[in-house]
Amino acid sequence: MTMYDQSFIKPPLIAGEHIRIAGGDATDFLQNIVSNDITAMKQESMCYAVLLTPQAKIICDVFLIRLQKDEYILVIAAQFMTSILPQLRLFARRRDVVIEHDNRFVITHRQDNTLDNNDDYICRFDDPRMPHFWQYYLRDCKHEKALHCDYVQYNIKRLLNGLLEAGLEYPTRQLFLHEANIDYLNGVNFNKGCYIGQEVVSHMHYKANVKKRLLLFSYQQEEALRLETPIYSEEKRVGKVINEFAGLQEEEKTRYALGLVRIGKSENLATLFFKCNNLALHLVNLTWMQEESMA
Repeated sequence: MTMYDQSFIKPPLIAGEHIRIAGGDATDFLQNIVSNDITAMKQESMCYAVLLTPQAKIICDVFLIRLQKDEYILVIAAQFMTSILPQLRLFARRRDVVIEHDNRFVITHRQDNTLDNNDDYICRFDDPRMPHFWQYYLRDCKHEKALHCDYVQYNIKRLLNGLLEAGLEYPTRQLFLHEANIDYLNGVNFNKGCYIGQEVVSHMHYKANVKKRLLLFSYQQEEALRLETPIYSEEKRVGKVINEFAGLQEEEKTRYALGLVRIGKSENLATLFFKCNNLALHLVNLTWMQEESMA
């Protein structure tokens, strides 16, 4: 029987807390603090974005739902709620913006879009990070489906598709947006105006100055790799292990390691061999990797 890693049991971002942001200045307020283009959102739509430090390190990733013209729901992981909510209120002083904890709704998920005739929901969304990955349904918090959400299989599929989340798979306030692959997950708009951290993000993007990225590897060993263990390629140290998982597949000896790995433009990632403690690491190939290479 497969033993699931504890991280798979933890609620993902989609199960996070809700912050209602509304008022005449709501759109402009959000446009100045998140990485994606809020003005491009239609009513009853969802987008993915990150909040950054002034140095452009990721504080947390978020979903944004636009309910009406001047009303939004910010979906944020519960662990960030107590720190982010007061900061948002501080930033919104003297502006026509109401910011409050919102308990009206819940978001449920399913892999297909087949619904029975009696199924009711307020809004439906595809995952903005990867269309057709999963469908989400905004429902009343008292809806019966809100009581039966199992996130184990969801988290496993999310991880194997490279949909990494801040605070779950990688540490906060340590990685740049590009290092966490947010640019490949539709989480940033490089053509929008200023927002917190934007100058550094633009410099890395337009100067092709991305030096490291998070990569997922599988390996065959019952014992877990230790965090901070060096990762090598062609006898050259290229990164380190920052997280480790078990239980993604039925094979009990198959484990997974998340590495922060140096990249460049000389070779294709898929053609390289990686190892850690003389143990072969097999790169979990994602679509965007065809464009990346090692330094």
